[in-house]
Amino acid sequence: MSRDENGLGRFWAVLIQFAICGLAIGVALAAHLGRLYLRDPAYLSVVCWLLLLLFAWSMVSWRMVAGSWLDPYSLFLAAAFLFHGGQAFLELADLNARGFLLGRFAPETIHDSLWLVTYALVAMHTGALWAVRPRREILEPPAEDLRDDVRWIGWAMLAVSAPATLLILRELIPAVLAGGYQAIFQTDTGVGVGAIPKILSVFLVPAAFFLLCGSAGNR
Repeated sequence: MSRDENGLGRFWAVLIQFAICGLAIGVALAAHLGRLYLRDPAYLSVVCWLLLLLFAWSMVSWRMVAGSWLDPYSLFLAAAFLFHGGQAFLELADLNARGFLLGRFAPETIHDSLWLVTYALVAMHTGALWAVRPRREILEPPAEDLRDDVRWIGWAMLAVSAPATLLILRELIPAVLAGGYQAIFQTDTGVGVGAIPKILSVFLVPAAFFLLCGSAGNR
């Protein structure tokens, strides 16, 4: 993609995102002033689909602006949507048999929360797109040997942290399914030797960043 085409794509992505942000602000104001009743049960599927479409558009627009599908922000963006809107995605796939958050909250609270999540994700991504600046030519790119070293460090950290993370997930997933998200904070963290898996799992995120940095130029 040429620089002119990339600049045009960035312009349209930012313009459309600002239009989406303005629409979200308008909907929020209309709901606040009582002109629009978003707690209607019919709007539940609407906001779930909106979150899914917003996720897809956010990834595509980031690709248009930053020129990459996989970088630290795209990982953070995917994590934010899955963490805050994951139950909405399960609802669309008909995998939420026990209802949102196991039915422990009133439907009005669920609706308000989903709309708030939608507004917040729109605002966050609008700021991210606006903050991106066109890439500058790198006069002296990092040596290939340096990138290889960074990659190998990332793979080593991943080899250490991945098994430990799987061990923790094997314990946490049944607890979350049985007691909800708050069960994570009620589990025994362990001390001494018992805390080794938790300590090693911390290296998973740095491993991902090392791999990304070491893979510069390899799409």
